[in-house]
Amino acid sequence: DNADMREKIVVTLVNLREEKTLKNGAYSFSNSATLKTEYFNPPVFVNLFVLFSATARDYEKALTYISRLIRFFQTRNIFTHLNSNVAVTGEFIDYDRLQEFKLIVDLYSPTFEELNHLWGTLGGKQHPSVLYMMRLLELKQEGVTDGGSVIMEIENRFGLKTAHS
Repeated sequence: DNADMREKIVVTLVNLREEKTLKNGAYSFSNSATLKTEYFNPPVFVNLFVLFSATARDYEKALTYISRLIRFFQTRNIFTHLNSNVAVTGEFIDYDRLQEFKLIVDLYSPTFEELNHLWGTLGGKQHPSVLYMMRLLELKQEGVTDGGSVIMEIENRFGLKTAHS
């Protein structure tokens, strides 16, 4: 039992899953200034599965911590770059910072079997805890990957050209 982990809420990222339902979007942009079509790689949307564990020695106190945490996320379940104060410390470069983000926090209820596997993976000693899915974190790198000109004329199968106006 690690003394540094006692009497705290321990936050653990237990899984990260891509949201595949949002992959079918348009990944081009018609730039009216340059009259070119710009292509870019699609952003990656991920769902974060985050476990909050109360490590208080007193079981009742640990349950109180978990109860407070559930009430907090019940009253505030959407976090954006506009309503959150994100302090970045450590060795980060601008590439690592998210300019915009939106996280929707939902309570996730694993089955008893999933919970057993989760705590077995984490070392076996189970603490009062709650699991949340934080949905739709968008990860993207700005930048055009390719470009092309706007189509000005179309040639039909008879060899006749028609000008596009």
